[in-house]
Amino acid sequence: MKALILQFSAASHFDYPALLRSAGIDEISTCTDQIGAFSFLRESSYTLALSESDAVHIFSHLSLVRALSTTFPSTGQIALTATSSRTEDDDYLSSQNLAVDFLQAGADDFMIKSNISERELLLRIQSVINRATRSSGFNSSRNSMHLEAGNIRLDLVSRTAYLRPAPDQDWEPIHLSPVQFQYLTLFLQTPGRTFTREFLLSQIHDKETIPQAVDAHIGRLRTLIKSIAQDYAPIQTARKEGYFFSPD
Repeated sequence: MKALILQFSAASHFDYPALLRSAGIDEISTCTDQIGAFSFLRESSYTLALSESDAVHIFSHLSLVRALSTTFPSTGQIALTATSSRTEDDDYLSSQNLAVDFLQAGADDFMIKSNISERELLLRIQSVINRATRSSGFNSSRNSMHLEAGNIRLDLVSRTAYLRPAPDQDWEPIHLSPVQFQYLTLFLQTPGRTFTREFLLSQIHDKETIPQAVDAHIGRLRTLIKSIAQDYAPIQTARKEGYFFSPD
């Protein structure tokens, strides 16, 4: 059996290779980004993908879990992440909220790294491996490969976006840059939630990007949307706070 370790964090919280070998995994691969993960999983069949992130990369991690679950439904997924008191989004970054989102995204199990022991993690790994290998219908209820809210739909595999001018009209493609696609992915995953500029910078941009870049990208997205649906304005401003997505 094969397993893939995907690490968004700088340092491992556990000795994952040792745990996977104890669970019966024969071959282990490691990568640090979505491109590497897709490359490994396309080349060979993996029983398990174990992914880990810190608080800064939670939404990139969530997006990856969703994409893997739709593209490689026969691979079991375990996601581990951390919470941090240094973020302005502490209300969201609770273990309960994160567990719901990661499980809905397609993870077979989810854990906060600081809340579990090595022994518990090993047992959970073994449980996911057992379910993945013995049940042919294991992935029959996986989520769709699309995110959809209001009049916008995203294909997370092909990374294409669609907009319909009105609910009773056909979908039309929107030509987005990779960064714009990331913005919409984040907004559509949690409609109605306000994202601060600082949080958007930490999730989408590099450290050198200035906060005003967020406003510029939001402005271009609004212009693109209005070019197809003139009266549709789903990206709203929360004064002195940030931006949120209103589907209606």
